[in-house]
Amino acid sequence: MSKVAVKGAVAGTGVFTLESPGTNTDRTFTLPDGDGELVRAAAVGGMPLAGSDPVVESGSNSDGEWTRWADGTQTCHGAVLGIDATEAIGSIFRTPVASIGVAWTFPAVFIADPKCIANTGSNYRWGTAGSLTPTYSYVKLISAVSSTYGGADLIAIGRWK
Repeated sequence: MSKVAVKGAVAGTGVFTLESPGTNTDRTFTLPDGDGELVRAAAVGGMPLAGSDPVVESGSNSDGEWTRWADGTQTCHGAVLGIDATEAIGSIFRTPVASIGVAWTFPAVFIADPKCIANTGSNYRWGTAGSLTPTYSYVKLISAVSSTYGGADLIAIGRWK
């Protein structure tokens, strides 16, 4: 068994790699993170952990669900309804150009514009999501037939720290 001891006052942040003799179980510790919390990687090159879990925070509200990961990644999931695809462009229809679409407010704020995708669950309707700020995205539809009050399931992936 190996032991690690830190003597005296310790301040600031640092990275320590602990090597286990004769094994392939090296561990990397970052002490502390910006919030003063211990963040530990499961193994060199692995997902950082907060305590023993890579998920730092998760929750839901009326806008959807979110998960914040120890490495700074955030995912948000939600749904919107009430999207029309009624403006003809050739043989397909889209959300009218005059319309900005339907806004989806992310259930948790990102620190920069995330990437967003929309899934309509339909074989004749497609969704587009454009992220305009770290707090919301606009959703539009393209459809094989003119349609009103369509919907989409949404995923946004970006950074929370």
